[in-house]
Amino acid sequence: MSVKVIKDQILQFLSSDQPEVMAIKGEWGVGKTFSWKKFLKEAGEENKIKLDRYSYVSLFGINSLDAFKYTIFENVVKREIIGTEPSIETFKSNTKSLIESFGRHSLHLFKGAPIVKSLSPAIETISFLSLNSTLICIDDLERKGKGLEIKDVLGLVSLLKEQKKCKVVLLLNDGEEGLADYDKYREKVIDIELAFTPDPEECASIAYSEQAPNYSKLRDLTTSLGIRNIRILKKIERLVTLSLPLTKGFEPEISDQVLHSLVLFS
Repeated sequence: MSVKVIKDQILQFLSSDQPEVMAIKGEWGVGKTFSWKKFLKEAGEENKIKLDRYSYVSLFGINSLDAFKYTIFENVVKREIIGTEPSIETFKSNTKSLIESFGRHSLHLFKGAPIVKSLSPAIETISFLSLNSTLICIDDLERKGKGLEIKDVLGLVSLLKEQKKCKVVLLLNDGEEGLADYDKYREKVIDIELAFTPDPEECASIAYSEQAPNYSKLRDLTTSLGIRNIRILKKIERLVTLSLPLTKGFEPEISDQVLHSLVLFS
């Protein structure tokens, strides 16, 4: 599926408040997370995101369902600041909103408690109750901790959609081991499944800004070698940025040789 089709589907998904679950599958390194964040930021700048709050969660190393729930709450940011990382200030804001939503009678639960992850199981449970009408991105499904089962993740995703009226996006690597439960339960949970399969030219367009120096040459060179891994493409960009200033004052052919060599060696 082309990047343009993927982008159109994501924008359509973001522009609605209808509770839905979207899964984006693709090979490791082709830019699923990179593209999601890029398209999400663009949609925010164009005021095309319907829901007011957003949370991005990587399941890498998360070992329990309670920890997963709390991490969603902890990472919530307002729509206006999508693209910035969650901070202690955003967490304080979430906690304040949580207290206000439960009223003064809940203050004794929080009084004197430090603002850290391990407040208590009760606080973790209450924080999850506040996750209504939130846009949630769940990344690294296949890299979850051993104590967390995929079927439990999908069960929570279904609950977020059906009871909490959330919109959920799952990003996962196609062909990875340990995804049998995803294949088993996907029909019950996933509303939209997209295959993210950009060709080398599209991967170059994802990785490199058109305003970047030598954009056209870099795109042509990496495309000719069939490079699709975004991390490798960004490594090439960093090396080019460091190296080309050293060729100033020399013949243009030297710059071309440097570009060719860096792409090939990388």
